Amino acid sequence: MNDELAKITSDIEFENDFGQETLFFGRVIKDQGGIAVLALASAFVGTAIAGLPLAVIVLLVGLNDILSVTKSQTVNKKEEEPEAIDVEAQQVEPTLIGQDTRLNAIEVVTEPVSSCPIVSTPSSAPSSAPSSAPSSAPTATNSNSHNWIRNFISQTALIWGNQGSGKSWMARYIAKLKKGMGYRVIVIDPDSNRAEWKGLESYHKLEDITNVMRWYVDELLGRYNEFNDSEIKEDAWRAKLWADGKAVAIICEETTTYANLIKDKQLVNDFFEFGLTKSRKQEMPLTFVAHNNTQYALGGIKGLGNLIEKMLQLELQTVVDPETYQPISSGKGAMKLDGSSQWLSVTLPKLKEKITNFGESQQTGKRQVMNVKPSNEIQPEPEPIALEDATTELKVSDSLAEPLKSIWLFAKEQGDWVIVRDVQRKNFAVLKGKSSEQIHQYLGLLADGGYGQIDEEGRSHSAVAFIAN
Repeated sequence: MNDELAKITSDIEFENDFGQETLFFGRVIKDQGGIAVLALASAFVGTAIAGLPLAVIVLLVGLNDILSVTKSQTVNKKEEEPEAIDVEAQQVEPTLIGQDTRLNAIEVVTEPVSSCPIVSTPSSAPSSAPSSAPSSAPTATNSNSHNWIRNFISQTALIWGNQGSGKSWMARYIAKLKKGMGYRVIVIDPDSNRAEWKGLESYHKLEDITNVMRWYVDELLGRYNEFNDSEIKEDAWRAKLWADGKAVAIICEETTTYANLIKDKQLVNDFFEFGLTKSRKQEMPLTFVAHNNTQYALGGIKGLGNLIEKMLQLELQTVVDPETYQPISSGKGAMKLDGSSQWLSVTLPKLKEKITNFGESQQTGKRQVMNVKPSNEIQPEPEPIALEDATTELKVSDSLAEPLKSIWLFAKEQGDWVIVRDVQRKNFAVLKGKSSEQIHQYLGLLADGGYGQIDEEGRSHSAVAFIAN
């Protein structure tokens, strides 16, 4: 026989019968407060009728019913509460935001992401397939999946996105395509230098950027005036621009900074407005690169929000690198066609590295010409262009260099200072309709390029002097 006493555990509860079930009041009402009120009222009545013993009995019955109701409610509450269920913890993979609708969102990824800003792996080719293209060239392996990019070659467009989204990489890819198409590509980029844009004509100093913008506005308006005065149909006019080598495309990097950098606010506004409204028919498309698609992001222009909303746009979408917690390209984007309000999900081309070499330098007078369909109309013969000496090479495009060539050769012949009025008296065909102020600007471009000296201090536009080197 075991002499050890059985241990009494603390979870054994002893209860008497008091409060186990209702006797009277609890059958009528389930509220403890109501039972207490009835018990007190009955006690007073009982005292008046039969004395103190009856009052005590009534109070005990009321206390028993209160305890009974309390226990009953506690048990019911425990029965209603569901038991906890143990569930194995699982990691939820995030879904990339922005594939079906345009959302400028940053999403955390759970797998390591390549540091390459623009990454996409076409389904038709393995990601490890070797590439025979140079490392600095676009390496899109499935051109059919990137047909949407063609819109960005010949139209004025906006590329925008968060920091790290790959805007600059995409702009360079498009610049490469533009040059291959035959455009003379000009880059204005206040945050880089010529080493970043080898093979293209690039401008980086504030004064140079201002001059290019001023030339663009004057050239665009001059082309419109010339077209309006001609009897050539639009298609034939555009074909003539290509045949004459005057198709010009400008890449505008960091447009958000233009409003603060350039003092001539009217010039900034005209540059963006004319680019948005008049560039297509004159084969002078602009590609803006910015952090957002607001008027502020496009040089702080005013009153053009409706034009921006309708223009061709590409938003580059980002994810967050789980190791560095920095935003990087997701390889995805959203595109909105010109005049449309619908955003379409697109896959970006795969680039191994940022393009900084765009091939052979663009040379004056040696531009590629697109194949154009011959017009049935008899086109006037283009006027001969005066060629400069073989030892002289202007650092500007043909469409800009042609007026500069004529002016420079004239000044070189004189061998002395010439003024704007002297240039106007020569009646150069290429300067038809140009004002004194515009010719003054051309002289400034020649001086900036190192082809002469300019004297403009205290002079009117028509009296500005220039001497060729």
